[in-house]
Amino acid sequence: MVKEESSGRGVKGKGKWKGKEKLDASKAIRICNVPPDCTQTDLENALKELRILSKKPFTLKPRKSKSKPKPGQKAKTNYEVYLPTVQDAAKLFGFIDKNRTLPAKIGGKQTTISIVPQMLLLQSIEQTKQTGRVILRNIAFDAGEDEVEAVCSKVVKPTEVKIPRKDDDSSHRGFAFAQYENRRDAEKALKALQGIQLKGRTLKADWAIAKDVYQKAKDMEKGGDDEDEG
Repeated sequence: MVKEESSGRGVKGKGKWKGKEKLDASKAIRICNVPPDCTQTDLENALKELRILSKKPFTLKPRKSKSKPKPGQKAKTNYEVYLPTVQDAAKLFGFIDKNRTLPAKIGGKQTTISIVPQMLLLQSIEQTKQTGRVILRNIAFDAGEDEVEAVCSKVVKPTEVKIPRKDDDSSHRGFAFAQYENRRDAEKALKALQGIQLKGRTLKADWAIAKDVYQKAKDMEKGGDDEDEG
């Protein structure tokens, strides 16, 4: 069930890759604070024994912990688990986040290890928040660009307002992006923009995230994944 990390010779999946395998962080979780006596093979076997994931292979990659161990103790290891679907990632994250432990066989003995999960998709959204970028949706098509800019500047003036237009340039597409200088300014703007009316429409403001990350987040909310499971 575990897919070996590519060594540059190509790997088999839905097709053959040329070069290294491209791993999708939106379908991954990070398992932190794995005890030093738990090897990568031990962790792989423990994940397989959960039986909550699909039968497709997953990839396990070790990551060094940034935290320094206490004197006389060995450093703990972090691992990133790249799964075949967002649904698998959500299931595994939910299980570990709820229990904060994982049954594992270490050195031939059955035990339980204490671990902490992180959802890499959620981290991608958090990183977007740090940039101070906001999206404003449900904008009336007859609203002028100057009106949209005025709304975005209601509390804090953004450094840039971008209003995407249709391909034929006939009108805008009903949403806009506002870039603020920092997260604090963006948070103030978000609070001010929630529920505000423009041309008879209630505007919806949120953190602007990459399109693929946004779609993965929507998939997680509905508990599914648009990808072919076959």
